[in-house]
Amino acid sequence: MSFTELMSKGFSCLDRGDFKGAMKNFKKAVQLEPNNPDTWFYLAEASKEEGKLDDSIESFKRTLEIQPNNSPAWLELGDAYRLKADGENEIRSYKRATEVDDNNEVAWFALGGAYGESGQHIEARRCYERALSIDEKFVEAWYNLGVTYGNEGAHDKEVDCYVKAIEAKPDYTLAWLNLGAEFGRREEYEKEIICYEAVLSTDAKDTSGWFNLGLAYLNKKEEGKALYAFEEAQKLGVREAEDEAKKLHEKGVTKEEVELRPRTLEDIK
Repeated sequence: MSFTELMSKGFSCLDRGDFKGAMKNFKKAVQLEPNNPDTWFYLAEASKEEGKLDDSIESFKRTLEIQPNNSPAWLELGDAYRLKADGENEIRSYKRATEVDDNNEVAWFALGGAYGESGQHIEARRCYERALSIDEKFVEAWYNLGVTYGNEGAHDKEVDCYVKAIEAKPDYTLAWLNLGAEFGRREEYEKEIICYEAVLSTDAKDTSGWFNLGLAYLNKKEEGKALYAFEEAQKLGVREAEDEAKKLHEKGVTKEEVELRPRTLEDIK
């Protein structure tokens, strides 16, 4: 079988999730063209997907021996180290990806995540800011930057980041949840409730949305609505919601239905 045929079969296996088959074909292709960096790269990808992380790392390294400035390969190598929980080499690989391609926003984002996981929040923030300077609509970067500002205690900037994420993707529930939590911390419960309603109008089965909505209503002393929200969360398997609902039942609280409405950022301004 020719090199082209082996590569084609390998890609077909990748597309249908047959990673063992992909590895088999790419290994044969590597034997035919051992100096082709793409062949090593896709062998590494298939190995990573199959969970063969050591093999994947070695194949990515072989790619980079042939093509040292291959930013995607450095990025994927970092991902493999992340899966191995090797933070030091993860950071080193992502950093190298940014060095060989300063405009690779995904590499900057990944590096920020690695720094954040290691507790280096200032470095993480700088990476997210660099990613956003390349792509100002990078939703996940806005969200992670907001989390980083929150860890630093810069809560106004944290809110601004979640708003930017929602502006770029109005149904981004993670940003709505964190925005709601920040309003709750400020005891702005009406705005907090609006955020959770935005989550639930996007996904009516979001467990965090229902449970947090119940807590917000408790803080507003609207126990009937809190009970309704907790029971909805309980239906979805949230044990803590079951405990909260039980407490309200023991107090003789009567459930009051919560009518969800689609929400936008205009509702909290």
